[in-house]
Amino acid sequence: MSEIKKLFKSQILPQLLDKKIERRIYTEMTKIISTAYSQNIASDESFCFKFSLPLVPVNNFYKTLHLDPKEVDKAIHADWGKTLTKMHSDPYYQILLLFIYYGVTEKKEMFAKNALMILLMKIWNGRKSKFFKYCDKRVMKYVISNELTNRHVLSKYENPVSLLKDYFMPTLLKKYGPEVNRDIIKLKRLFEQSWARIRQLFVFNARTNIQTGKSEAQGGLLPIYMKAKEDGTYLSTKMVRNNMGDDENVTGYEDYASTHNRDNIVSKTTDYIILNKSNKYSQNFVSEVNKKTNVSVKIIEQILDYIHIQRNYDIVENLIVLILSRCNINSKEDICKRNFTNNVRKNVISSKNNTEVNKIQRLLDKMLDTFFKEKLRSNFNKYSNVHKIKIRNVIIYALEHNLVKLNCHNN
Repeated sequence: MSEIKKLFKSQILPQLLDKKIERRIYTEMTKIISTAYSQNIASDESFCFKFSLPLVPVNNFYKTLHLDPKEVDKAIHADWGKTLTKMHSDPYYQILLLFIYYGVTEKKEMFAKNALMILLMKIWNGRKSKFFKYCDKRVMKYVISNELTNRHVLSKYENPVSLLKDYFMPTLLKKYGPEVNRDIIKLKRLFEQSWARIRQLFVFNARTNIQTGKSEAQGGLLPIYMKAKEDGTYLSTKMVRNNMGDDENVTGYEDYASTHNRDNIVSKTTDYIILNKSNKYSQNFVSEVNKKTNVSVKIIEQILDYIHIQRNYDIVENLIVLILSRCNINSKEDICKRNFTNNVRKNVISSKNNTEVNKIQRLLDKMLDTFFKEKLRSNFNKYSNVHKIKIRNVIIYALEHNLVKLNCHNN
C-alpha cells in the first residue's frame, strides 16, 4: 500500500466519515468558492481577473483533521519521488488533492468538485500572475471578443469562473477521476494535468527567437494579447510584463504534458493500441522492422501482439508521452510531416545519455522482461546490449506506426 493511502486511511478517512467534520469542511469550501464567484461576476476585468483566495481557511483544514502537514508532505514525497517542485510540496494543494480523492472514492461528487475548483483557481492565479503581471482589461476584452477563433476554449466562456467551473473541472474529473479512484498515486497526474492545461491557455509551442535567443510562445493567449497591445488596438499606460520566471518555481513534468493537444494525442493513441487487441500489422511492416532491427520475424510478431495487452496501458502511455516530448510534437500535423520518422530515429532511437531516452529504455526493459519470461520462457537480460537495443526498437517502431496510423489516416 502506498504511503499516501496509508495516511489517508488511518488519519483522514476516519475523520471525514464523521458527518459533522465533513459538513464543516464542505461548507468552508463552498464559502470560498461562493465568494470567488461573486467577486468574478461583479468584476469587469474579463480574463485579467485574479481570484482573492484565502490561505488561512484551507490551511486550517489540517487543524480540523488534527493532521500534521509535514506528515502529508512526507507521504507524498515517498510515493511521488524526491525530485518534486515547490508546487508539489505546497500544503495548500496537498490537502485539496486528498479531498478530491475522498470525494471520488466515497462518491461525494460535490465534495470532489469543490476541492478541485479551489485548486484550479489557485493554479489560474499562478499562471495569470506569471504571464500577465500587468494586464489591460480593455486590450484583453478586445482580444477575447475579436481575435480568438470559435475553436479557442476562451471564446466560449465569459470569465475565469465559468471557464474553470463549466469546462476544466468536469473535463478533468471525467478523464482522471477513474484513475484516481483506482490508485491514489494518480492524484499526481490529475494535479499536473490541471496545471498543464491551464498553462496552455496562456502559452504553448515555445520556440527560440533567433535574434534575441529567448524562448517565445507561438500559441496561446499571451502572444495574441501582446500583438494587440503592440498594434495599439487599445492605448494604455499600463504595460504587460512577460515575466518568464516562474512564480511557483515549477519545473520537471511540463516537458511531458505541455499542451492539451499532445495530451489528446497520447490518450487517443494509447486507447487505440490497447483497445485493439486484434490489431493486425501488415507483412510489409513486419518485414521492414525485421530489416531495420535484424530481430526474427517470429519474435517481432509476438512482441507486436504483446504490446496490445491491457496490462501494458501505463507503459504504452508513458512511452508515447516521452516519444512526443523528445520529438517536440505538439499537434497531429507534426506527426504527419514527412520528417517524423527521421525525427523519431534521431531523437529517440539514436539518442543516448539523455534523461528522457533513459526513461524510455527503462520502460521498454520492464515490458520486455515480462514478455520474455511469460511468452518465451526466457530472460531478456541474457542478450547483449546491442541485441537489446534492436529488440527495444521493435516496440518504438510499432508505437511510431500506430501514431501515424491513427492520427494521419485522413491526411
